[in-house]
Amino acid sequence: MRMLPRPAVDTYRVVCFAARQFHAKIMNTPQILSPSALLLGILLTAPIRMLGQDSVTIPKAEYQELKQQAERAKQLNEELERTRAELTRLKQTSRSTPPSTTPTVSSPTSKAPAVETVRSVSPPTEPSQPTAAPKKAVEPVELPPKEPGEVVDVTDVIQHFAQNAPAAAKRYKDQPVKLQGVIAAFDKPGFRRDFEIVFRTTAGQLVCRVGPPERFGAVFTTRSGAALTGRTERGAEVELLNVGDVAAIEGICQGLKDGSILITRCKVAGLK
Repeated sequence: MRMLPRPAVDTYRVVCFAARQFHAKIMNTPQILSPSALLLGILLTAPIRMLGQDSVTIPKAEYQELKQQAERAKQLNEELERTRAELTRLKQTSRSTPPSTTPTVSSPTSKAPAVETVRSVSPPTEPSQPTAAPKKAVEPVELPPKEPGEVVDVTDVIQHFAQNAPAAAKRYKDQPVKLQGVIAAFDKPGFRRDFEIVFRTTAGQLVCRVGPPERFGAVFTTRSGAALTGRTERGAEVELLNVGDVAAIEGICQGLKDGSILITRCKVAGLK
């Protein structure tokens, strides 16, 4: 319990005075009132009389709440005073500083950059597409006639057909050729006994179709197509060629077939 200071109950003095008057009346004239009314008057005026004293006992929770409200009211009052002082200072400052009425005169030279800037600004335009230079016509390369027994590199044959197919066909088609090159892949078409050795460059590819050697009943690819293996009549398997080997092949050139240079009836040197 807390003792409330005298200023906290000053607002109730009028009520206390009225309570005292009522109490005196009922105490001086008890014969007029009934016992129940007299008892009720005493009970109602007893707590009111306590408000007339210099101090009142109130619960701690109510005292803390009243104290917090008083502190909050004090803070709000201080903030209000500071705001008023700031407003007064601003008014005095605005009155003491007259607005500048001197017109700003810009020199003639200062306008020149602005005019130049306006002139230099132009609406965005779409970038012009570069004009493609006309492609020069590739002149056909004339090929000299093939010498008898000449061994031609596979890359040269592919390049000849890529640069001038008619001239290359005139030189190689339907003629026996001797080729040499690095094997790029193997292919074994289904339901056929022969197999194919493939040579490739960036300009195209050349396919040599080879019949199986006599001592092998079947020829097939192994190691995921990286090797060519033959099986003898006794069932023995022999690895014949590998991707990356340099092979020397003789056959008949059939020209371009389905985009590839085809050589048929081929024989591989060293493969019997």
